[in-house]
Amino acid sequence: MKQRVTRRTLVLLVIFLALTLGLPGRSSRLEAQTDTRYFAETGHFLRGAFRYFWETNGGPLGSIHTFGYPITEEYWSGTTGRITQYFERARFELVERDGQYGVELGNLGAEATAGRTFETFAPIEPTTQRRFIPQTQHIIQYGFKEIWETHGAERIFGWPISDEIMEVTGDGQMRTVQYFERVRFEYWPEFLPGERVVLTALGRFLAPPELLPPLPPDAAPGSTPSAPQPPAQPAQPATPSGPVLPANSNAVVEPQWGDPGTKFIFEAKGFASGEKVAIWLTAPDGTTKSLKDHASTNRDGYLVDRITIDSDGFMGGVWATTAEGRDSKRTAVAYFQVGGPAPVAAAPVPSQPQGRDWAPANTNASIAPEAGPPGTIFQFDAHGFRKNETVIFWLTTPGGQARDFPGDASASDDGNLSHENIRIDSRGFENGVWAMTAQGRDSKNQSIAYFRIDSAAPAQPTPEVPPATKATGECAENAPTPGEGLHAWMTNDDPQIGHTTRLCVQFVQDGKGVWGAEVRATLRYEETDSDIGPETTNSNGVAELKFRVRDDEDEVDSRVWVDVETLYGGNRYTTRTSFIPRD
Repeated sequence: MKQRVTRRTLVLLVIFLALTLGLPGRSSRLEAQTDTRYFAETGHFLRGAFRYFWETNGGPLGSIHTFGYPITEEYWSGTTGRITQYFERARFELVERDGQYGVELGNLGAEATAGRTFETFAPIEPTTQRRFIPQTQHIIQYGFKEIWETHGAERIFGWPISDEIMEVTGDGQMRTVQYFERVRFEYWPEFLPGERVVLTALGRFLAPPELLPPLPPDAAPGSTPSAPQPPAQPAQPATPSGPVLPANSNAVVEPQWGDPGTKFIFEAKGFASGEKVAIWLTAPDGTTKSLKDHASTNRDGYLVDRITIDSDGFMGGVWATTAEGRDSKRTAVAYFQVGGPAPVAAAPVPSQPQGRDWAPANTNASIAPEAGPPGTIFQFDAHGFRKNETVIFWLTTPGGQARDFPGDASASDDGNLSHENIRIDSRGFENGVWAMTAQGRDSKNQSIAYFRIDSAAPAQPTPEVPPATKATGECAENAPTPGEGLHAWMTNDDPQIGHTTRLCVQFVQDGKGVWGAEVRATLRYEETDSDIGPETTNSNGVAELKFRVRDDEDEVDSRVWVDVETLYGGNRYTTRTSFIPRD
């Protein structure tokens, strides 16, 4: 029986041949670039127009940093209506216009933020540090502006669809990010200059999971991957940032998430004094790999050395690192994620509530009041952290999803947060039981308290908290009288050139210091500007920005103006102070 060839089949065949055999109307270089390249890092192929685009459009960052490795094969997508291929940070789509074939990038940033709205802003005068984008009415600034303008601008990244905001990134830290139509930029201040802007692996969030499993090097390019391998761990509830990692036991891995090639650090405790310890890895498919046979412990039962795990060539998924004492047989286990969406630890929910019929018992934390209608202000307190360590927060919704909570806090000498003014504004919260989790950045100790949103509950008074507008520490010496808005002053009005000094910033609203606002400053020297920050305000609304006064004799006795700004609640606040450097 003869087969009927439809017009759609012919169109798909023409497009497929164009992709694999060379595209009409393009340069000879493009036509020659039809050989196939296999990436062992992810187990997928790249060829034809997609390979040419990948190799020639990465810009100064390089294709791996800009697009990432391929994580699917090319395939016909019913969603895009095009031949499509996903990469860690991008999606390539083959398009045809007027007989010419080319590659377009998918709008991953817009798709990842579907349903969210970002406030727009009025135009500003452009400077070397800031630029208003009229197409979307958003502002790009500082390092994000530099990377966007010099590495492809709207052609590669699309237009900005948000201003800078605070979100939890793949390492579990709260960082400054900005969404563009095709990407998300992240700011990592601890990295070296030129490397502080990181692109989120949005492709791994949005790629069809059935196309992610790797292919062997001898497979035919464009093959459909076999059925995904069964996970080593039971399926976990999804969160906005990815799967939930199992709980660690007497061990920790840093970071908790990274692309293949990331170097993870493993530390463990709880062993007998001075015994030898065997350490091994368990892959997502259940196979094991020896990491070290004879690590040593100190007299307190801690591993003497931090163990480095080089994940180059690792398959994507959740890995377990296990250590076992040779004599004591005590074990320690910690988990980390390679590739895929970044994990977020969620508040544990015991199968049987303890002490209350609507929520589990709190762990090293409290919330007042325990229940109220949407809009109630809940006061959170916690303890159990290391001395003076930084503590981060997140909320868990009644549906089990993690939600960002802006800012961080510092534990006291006793490891508690009672001196901080941590308030949860529940406007817009859905009915049900919520959890607030605080986690020590170094210790990974968690404190959890539960509260209930009930539209029928009587309104609760806002918990009484002590006034928190007085500056403390060195910033208190020259502090102005607290007032509404943003204020800035120097701890030394004539700091010495080449020495470190402090800029103090205080942000006050409704007579109280605003906690968790991110502030930046620009030093306006005679010749060039210098940026400092960002820093986050504490419970007094105060942030201290340390900087070294520029070592330039031409600046002596020349007034340096300091412009300070913060974005908070969708509004921009600015102020100005100055100083005169001296020899």
